[in-house]
Amino acid sequence: MNYSRMRLKDNKKQIHSDKPIITIITIVLNGDSILEETILSVLNQTYNNIEYIIIDGGSTDNTLNVIKKYEEKIDCWISEPDNGIYDAMNKGIDIATGEWINFMNAGDSFFSYEVLNLIFGKKINDNVSLLYGDTIYRNHDRGIIHIKPAKIKYLWKGMCFGHQASFVKTNVMKLYKYNVEYRNAADYNFIFSLYNDGYKFEYISIPVSLFLLGGISDNNVDSLKERMEIVFKKNKNIYYILFYKYLLLAVKLRKLCIKIIGQSKYSLIRKIKWKIISLIKNI
Repeated sequence: MNYSRMRLKDNKKQIHSDKPIITIITIVLNGDSILEETILSVLNQTYNNIEYIIIDGGSTDNTLNVIKKYEEKIDCWISEPDNGIYDAMNKGIDIATGEWINFMNAGDSFFSYEVLNLIFGKKINDNVSLLYGDTIYRNHDRGIIHIKPAKIKYLWKGMCFGHQASFVKTNVMKLYKYNVEYRNAADYNFIFSLYNDGYKFEYISIPVSLFLLGGISDNNVDSLKERMEIVFKKNKNIYYILFYKYLLLAVKLRKLCIKIIGQSKYSLIRKIKWKIISLIKNI
């Protein structure tokens, strides 16, 4: 497998001493058709103190050509085999030099070019370790859905906010990093650990990211089992156990339904369902 590494030495980002450096990390593997949109959403931010890092898992398509197209504006990119997405994310954390880290992976993007300026153009409380905002979800069935975070006290049920819509203090990320033993829910384990260890979270009421549904942890059985294991390490409340058993059953029933009626009919039913929900909300 080919290996390449590049780092721009003339990094002038730190001249803006009145603003924190925000490290944006993009993870990609064979994402030539979706990567450019992500890159542009970062490079076109009006906030001018960004460190941009791309970690490629050794793509064999046109991904490297897309990266090289913008490499003069990318602070660091690496292309080499890794042990999965969370291993790649940890590589990005090791390299990061900014005060805050955000993961905007291939296929996802910032909601607007003003996002970083809206968040970091003003003073952030020193005791806050994690900032999070709203997520705009995109997929073929539901179109575009604006999701506001659930109350953080319900984190035991799952991610209350989109991972791409969050910013974490770099020193905290370097301390915790991602536990690669979790192949599907290491991001959830990271957030859940911070919350249980008493780090301060702060909600910012703006759309932060456009998230492309279909990632490794989108409602699959393995992800649910890992989340359940993570939660039960902290608390084996019977209600928590029943909740996760119900979720696992629901996922299995959904797979059975798809097997019986086919993916296209199932997708059509879901599309109709979400249209009805949307109509009800607007009444």
